Amino acid sequence: MQTLPQLCDEQDLELVPFLRQMLGSNRDLGISAFRPVRIRMPRFAEKWISRLGLVEVMTRARLFHATDFYLPLRHRSPMIASVYDVIYATDPEGTVDHVRLARAMSYRAGQCIRVITCSEYSAREFCGLYGYPRERVTVIPLGIDTHHFRPGLREPLSPGYFLAVSCNDRRKNTPRLVRAFINYARAGGLSDLKLAWNLPDSLAREIQASGMANRIVALGKVPEPELLELYQGARCVMFPSLQEGFGFPVLEALACGVPVLTTRRSSLPEVGGDLAIYVDGEDEEEITREMLALDTGSYLPLAERVRREGPQWASHFNWRRYAENTLAVYQSALEELSNKPWRPLVLHR
Repeated sequence: MQTLPQLCDEQDLELVPFLRQMLGSNRDLGISAFRPVRIRMPRFAEKWISRLGLVEVMTRARLFHATDFYLPLRHRSPMIASVYDVIYATDPEGTVDHVRLARAMSYRAGQCIRVITCSEYSAREFCGLYGYPRERVTVIPLGIDTHHFRPGLREPLSPGYFLAVSCNDRRKNTPRLVRAFINYARAGGLSDLKLAWNLPDSLAREIQASGMANRIVALGKVPEPELLELYQGARCVMFPSLQEGFGFPVLEALACGVPVLTTRRSSLPEVGGDLAIYVDGEDEEEITREMLALDTGSYLPLAERVRREGPQWASHFNWRRYAENTLAVYQSALEELSNKPWRPLVLHR
C-alpha cells in the first residue's frame, strides 16, 4: 500500500483502494497521498453489495484485486485474488472466516482472471483444489521489514531460551512442541521455553503435572518492540507448524540472525531455504533430539552461518519486489481484458 500507488502512477494506471475495514489512519498506513473508497457494511451484507454491484459503481474500475481472497463483486467482474493458503478448505479450524472463505471461493475461483499466491505450495494446493489453470497463477513471496527485524547487538547468551511466537492447539503444533521440550528438559536440556501465547487450561495442567512449569513461560500477547527483543535474544525460534501458506516466523527469525527449527512440510522449506533446521513435526522425539543437539554444539556452524547469511536471505523477501510483481500481474490481466471480453472460467476439479 505504500509502494504500489507510486508504481501504478508511473505506468499511468489509476489505483483505487477499496476497504471495508482499515486499522489505522491513512497517515499511519503510509497512504495519505490518496483517499480509499470505503463501504462501512457488515459481512452479512456482502450478498447485497454483490447483487447491486456497489464495489464496481463506487470504484468504476475495469479490474479488481481482492487482496484478501475475494471481493463481493458481480459474478462477471474480472478479479485478481491473492490466495495465501487453502487451509480454510483442507484443514478448517471451525472459525467463521474459514466457513465464509470455503463457501465464497467455491464459486469465486472461476471469476479470477489471475491468482497471486505467496508460495509454490499454495499455488499447487489452490490449483489442485479448484482445477484452476496453473499458467494463470503468479507466485510472489511475501515480504518483511528488514529494518525492523534485524540482528541484535549481541549474540544470544547460552543456554538462553527457545522461543515460539506463533502458537495454537492444532495446526501450529504447539502441544507437541511443549511435550518435546518436557522430554528435552528431563534429559538434562539447559534452555527454557518461552511461548508468545496464553496456555489453554488442558495444556497448562499437563505442564504443571510434568513439574516443568518453571521452565515453560507463557508470555501471552507480546507487544511489537518486546517481540523483536525476544527474537534477537532467542537461542532458536521453534516453529513446528504442520501446514502454512508462507511462514512469517521462519523469515523473521532468519532476519534477526537467529536459528529456526521448523518442519519440512507445506511452504516452509521455501521460506527457510537451507538455513533452517527441519523436522517432521509429528515426531516429538525428533524435535527433542534437535533441541539436545543445539545443547551439544552440533549446530554451532549453522548458527554462525545464520547470523551471517540470515539477514541477507530475508532481504530478498521485500515489499518493493512484491509491489513490482503485483503491478506486472495487473498489466498482464489488463492486456487480456483489452483483447476480449472477460468470461468467468469453467473449472473442472
